[in-house]
Amino acid sequence: MNTIELQAHLALRHLAQAIVFVVDPMESYPIEEQERLLQLLDKLKKPLVVYVSKTDVADAGQLKRAAAMSYPHALTDITQLQEQLQRWAKQFSSLEKPQ
Repeated sequence: MNTIELQAHLALRHLAQAIVFVVDPMESYPIEEQERLLQLLDKLKKPLVVYVSKTDVADAGQLKRAAAMSYPHALTDITQLQEQLQRWAKQFSSLEKPQ
């Protein structure tokens, strides 16, 4: 893990209430590396949603490789991601209200 990845990992481990992992199927960052990072994040046992971006411009092969990642419920629709973020916002805001 490089320095930037380590800093991000520590921040997510100690500060995040939930994680949104965005997969880039265009492979500007290799799918294998994205998979490795996703597996590390999954071990944090935090609420996690995976969103596959650029589905409108990726070719069929790229989308197939992204879909083969080990996360079966990845979202590809931005509306679904927005809905999940809204659910989390409500959930986490109710946890922070003073008694």
